[in-house]
Amino acid sequence: ILYRLFPELAAKEERGGFFGYFGFSRESGGGASSPESYLNPEENSSLEGGDPQMKNAPEIIAMREFSPKFIVSGVFGKYNREAKKWEKQYFTVPTEVSEPALTRTFTLPHPPSNGRISLPKPLGTKIIPERAFAIDHNGQKTQLKTEENSLGEVLALIPKNTASVVYSFLESQLEMPLEDISQSDLQKRQRGLGKETAGVLTEKIATLPPDLKLFISAIAGRPPKEKLRLIEQFVKKISYYDFDNREVADLKRNKDLNELLAVMEARMNELLDKKPELAPKLRGKKYAGVCADFAKLTAILLREAGFAAGVINGFASHGKSVTSREAHALNFVLYPSGARGTRPVLLDAT
Repeated sequence: ILYRLFPELAAKEERGGFFGYFGFSRESGGGASSPESYLNPEENSSLEGGDPQMKNAPEIIAMREFSPKFIVSGVFGKYNREAKKWEKQYFTVPTEVSEPALTRTFTLPHPPSNGRISLPKPLGTKIIPERAFAIDHNGQKTQLKTEENSLGEVLALIPKNTASVVYSFLESQLEMPLEDISQSDLQKRQRGLGKETAGVLTEKIATLPPDLKLFISAIAGRPPKEKLRLIEQFVKKISYYDFDNREVADLKRNKDLNELLAVMEARMNELLDKKPELAPKLRGKKYAGVCADFAKLTAILLREAGFAAGVINGFASHGKSVTSREAHALNFVLYPSGARGTRPVLLDAT
């Protein structure tokens, strides 16, 4: 069946099977991406795997003050089944920063010259417009003209001969806890997003295999807050992070979500067959993949459980220098906040 679905499997097997990919790639070729490509204000993303084994990974962001929060470069809420890509679906992300707030400053050391870029920053933070500059090769500053869309993404037009970009933003120190709500309250708040937006963000995007369908049925009566925790834990439990998954990127490219799950399951079976020493570690695991794969799997389950959800591209930083090696993908869920609104809550099932 797999050979019929994926003719390229036979060729891969002749060359020794599947090998690894990590993170996500901003370019469909799966090769090394330039720093500029991570800053493109994309309207869609195929959310493909990248390579953690790359040497001399280019620096994308240099932080003046370390921010432990996930740095967002793109928010995608619509899955286009025909194109097999994630696309923008515009809704309102609150950017009112509560006190006490911290000021963070990021530098982009390799921006495109004379192009339009997105300024990566944590979700819900607010750019300080008068503190966004393009710096030329002579050290001269030019204030950037920025515009913010409803998703909280900030776009800027970069002048010619720009050597680097520096910008500051305000970040709340307080973390808002999830409210205890009922499923009916959740659905009522989601309807407040508008018929089109709510329909796009809750649309079922794959056919669940029987075991995943059983899991969703088993948690159907749980409160939404608990469902989120259980879904995140479940994906971690059944998934194995495949550090040696380089060649499988070709198999995943241009596949729909059900085909992707089949490749991930086939890869797990191959690992069990070729590396019996991993058997204890792989016990109970079903899918082998990387963050982009697990974000898609989690999105499938979140939609089935009745959540308005999508995927986010960005960076999981571990220090003040953020490289392409730290490119990451995770999920958002629009969760009730305040008397009437919603806010995106991040889930990372990798």
